Amino acid sequence: MDGVGHVDVPQLPSIWQLEDLLNRRSVGAALEYLSQFLPHRFTVFSVLRGMEFEAEYLIDKEGVLCASDMAPSGFIGSYCELAMINGSLVITDSLKDPRVQKSRYRDLYRSYVGMPMRTGNNKMFGIICFADLVPQPGPDCTQYQFFRTAASMIASAADPGREHMYLCLLYTSDAADDTPCV
Repeated sequence: MDGVGHVDVPQLPSIWQLEDLLNRRSVGAALEYLSQFLPHRFTVFSVLRGMEFEAEYLIDKEGVLCASDMAPSGFIGSYCELAMINGSLVITDSLKDPRVQKSRYRDLYRSYVGMPMRTGNNKMFGIICFADLVPQPGPDCTQYQFFRTAASMIASAADPGREHMYLCLLYTSDAADDTPCV
């Protein structure tokens, strides 16, 4: 609360700013913009090729790693697999989350938020995720819905044949079963 009694509200990302970045710059610029709204160190856009994810973009807030530093990672047993199966995945502390008890990434990536991307034919082709080596809070309900919409927008930019359906996501809550907004 500030001195006048107003509650401090964290700045929310703007759909219009994200759309402008995608139209005028690149997917990488859009991911860099998104990375500032969650505390996670890494923001990654990965494409599923066969049974492996390949990072096409990586934003590292510490500036140490880039996408070319990452070897392809296996699909089976990954957090990304769970996100694709369930429509999304939010992990605040992997060591306390039974869903990832057997994942090989459990000790490395302690927190994770993943949103699958779909082609115009509704096939999953990749994922946008936020990850960190330490526990981090997950997105609140508004952020979660925004990141779902952002994944759809970025999928549209990455798959030019895809129709731009993302505005519909802003006004529907068909994600009630997999959202932290319960």
